[in-house]
Amino acid sequence: MAARTRVKGHRTGQRAALGALELLLDAGCATNELTGSDYGFDIHALLPERYPAHDQSRWAMTSRSALVQVKGGARFNRGVELTREMWRFYLRAPTPVYLAVIPARGEPWIELVDRLAYQLEVWETAQDSRTKERLRPEPGAEAWNPRLFVEDAILQSALGTRSRRRILLDWASAHNRSGDPDYDFVWTLAELALAEGGDYTDIDRRVAAYHEELPGLVDVLAEAERLAVSHDGMADLSHWDLAGQLSGDEYLEAGGSLSSDALRLREMLHETAGNVHANQLVLLAHREHFTAEEHLSDRGLA
Repeated sequence: MAARTRVKGHRTGQRAALGALELLLDAGCATNELTGSDYGFDIHALLPERYPAHDQSRWAMTSRSALVQVKGGARFNRGVELTREMWRFYLRAPTPVYLAVIPARGEPWIELVDRLAYQLEVWETAQDSRTKERLRPEPGAEAWNPRLFVEDAILQSALGTRSRRRILLDWASAHNRSGDPDYDFVWTLAELALAEGGDYTDIDRRVAAYHEELPGLVDVLAEAERLAVSHDGMADLSHWDLAGQLSGDEYLEAGGSLSSDALRLREMLHETAGNVHANQLVLLAHREHFTAEEHLSDRGLA
């Protein structure tokens, strides 16, 4: 009788799962592997209130969570190929879903499915459910970092619904198109300041004040317009004409009324007040406009 054999793919998959679990544990999560009945999700991760410091002996947990699907091996060297039906299955989940990918060649990465599938908007354009789509993060956006993962997961889970996740991603990445990320980032923050305050009064100062969790923000804002930093340590944006630019982009309508996009963002901010904070949104926008390496560097974490 032939001896029982073990398939190499099983070992590869288990090693990938161990790598993902290590990342989640470093992020401060409590994890459970969903091995009994796996319908597309491998790990349930209960999220901490915030990323724990390296020397922290205990930390508070939330009641919110994320779901993680693990992929490992040579099949994922060029990204993850799934049917459109499966991409939609992940996108419909009210709980944020992340893909943790450990390829045979190249660096591992973990990414929110909403952000991946946003490239093709497969939930809108898919006609053939069996058609396959191969997706991966944009070049430079790949990250295997426990802090970046858990900060993003805490924010995405606090939003509560997929529609809010899409509103936020629409806002954070809408200006990522001019080829100048500093410039695009400033206008994204201007939209946030307008949605938060409801008008453009002193908007340049409000934008420059978004620096609580981003020590490099002042330098980013100053460099974007090649401006000197003002005496109080904030970037001088007085010559940007932010209100005029917002009006030109139709984010601010004639007479000072907020556009439908601005109202949608403002309504979401009100609905999630207490759970979602401005500094989280600033960091999200920064991640959407810069590479993971630049993001960590501007935060003084590189």
